[in-house]
Amino acid sequence: MSDSSTKSVSTTNIGLWYIVARPWAIVGLLLLCMVVGIILDATGFTPESFYVWIYTSVLSLVHFIWNAGLGIVWPIARFFLIGASVVVPIWAVVVAIRYLRVRRAQR
Repeated sequence: MSDSSTKSVSTTNIGLWYIVARPWAIVGLLLLCMVVGIILDATGFTPESFYVWIYTSVLSLVHFIWNAGLGIVWPIARFFLIGASVVVPIWAVVVAIRYLRVRRAQR
């Protein structure tokens, strides 16, 4: 069987394969988004209110933790954040380079 739909799909192009191989899944997803949007709009829910709710919830959680006496963790967290500000960008560049090498090798 040499049908193109049964071929093994690499993880680098799985998104494009999913869209091409299953266009009705995308149409169904769009219809589901529309129905959920209509229901949420009827209840007065907006994306802005959701983002504000998440922001205020996270902020109140941070204030709760800080007021619970864990403010003493700040000196340790400060060193962690300083180190992460250097390590995370370097890590991201290394991961991007590895991804590009693997992708180039697959061609």
